[in-house]
Amino acid sequence: MSSKPKVVPIPRVSGKFTPEELKEKFFKPSTPVILTDALSHWPAFGKWSMDYVKQQWGNVETPGLVYPGLPSYQNPYYHYESDWLIDKMRVSDAVDTIVNHPEVVCYLKSKPVNVYPGCDQDFDYKDLADCPRDQCIIHVWVGGKGTNTGYHFDSPDNVLVQVHGRKKVRLVAPADSKYMYPWQDHCGLSRMDPDNPQDWPDYANNVTVHEEILGPGDALVIPMLWWHQIIGLEPSISINVAMRLPEAKMCSDQLWTTPQYYRFYSNYWFEIGKAFVGFPRRIKLYASYSLGVAEGI
Repeated sequence: MSSKPKVVPIPRVSGKFTPEELKEKFFKPSTPVILTDALSHWPAFGKWSMDYVKQQWGNVETPGLVYPGLPSYQNPYYHYESDWLIDKMRVSDAVDTIVNHPEVVCYLKSKPVNVYPGCDQDFDYKDLADCPRDQCIIHVWVGGKGTNTGYHFDSPDNVLVQVHGRKKVRLVAPADSKYMYPWQDHCGLSRMDPDNPQDWPDYANNVTVHEEILGPGDALVIPMLWWHQIIGLEPSISINVAMRLPEAKMCSDQLWTTPQYYRFYSNYWFEIGKAFVGFPRRIKLYASYSLGVAEGI
């Protein structure tokens, strides 16, 4: 038996693609790729840096989703957001921490583009998504070395564009979901620590990991339901564009085992009941409310 999973590279693809071509070539067949030069015309590349972010938006105060001193080890979903939260912090102070104190893992969690006034002049989401603005989720991510999302999956198709710095990415296909040790109270998050696969034998023995390093100009195509882990290798800035379309999949579309299905749905109603009677709602680090809690609010 293997102590670690099989690892293969993510294909790199050169050339320009229309949103319809991206959908037909990659999203529909559920094929992740890295677009190497499709967005090279975006002004953000070569322009956005930590200094630029500080100069342009340094006085912006984040609305409470800043994580200083984050744990860079193990799995972040064993921690809760409220334990690492600062209510308000200026972007300039966060950037200073990221740049000058690399021993302190600091992360400005995904922000809608309107938090950074004018930033959407430096990229065009319509190069990736042929949908109205209100049907797309467009966020900017700013973080330092050591940020680690843990394995999770998203319901819509998604593109992660690396603007500045480098990140390591790991992807696992939906067909391997039953080996990903999902949390009972949040089926979109994995409990395991991928850096210690020997402790998670189903993952180590059955899963194929698609792994690569993203650098400036790379755009990672992540089809819906693909598990992905994102690790900051150095101070970095990313943009992600997710398409909230009718064909977006749900947790129930994953290939779980029958016991996993029963655990998820029993916990779903349990969480709704807790929320209705007033139990505190806690979000795991880098995550959203579990479905049951969200619907019980």
